[in-house]
Amino acid sequence: MSKAKKFSDCKSDEKRADYLANHDVWESGEFKEIGFAEPPKRPLRQQLHMRIDESAIQRLKQVAGRKGMGYQTLARMWLLERLEREEV
Repeated sequence: MSKAKKFSDCKSDEKRADYLANHDVWESGEFKEIGFAEPPKRPLRQQLHMRIDESAIQRLKQVAGRKGMGYQTLARMWLLERLEREEV
């Protein structure tokens, strides 16, 4: 049986593992169950379909590649930035 009186007394992973193997920490009340908050609800998204010339897609892919992101992510980002500018 582990010599530590409480889990917090265990200073190494080995001692913690030994403690947990030999003690019922739920019964002792040392650990209490915690609840988790509901994740925030994300707004619903819809798909937007549009036709774009292949050369524009290739240029978009090149720029996105330099920025280290996907071309669709970049297009969405640019669209949202432009919408913000237009609303001012």
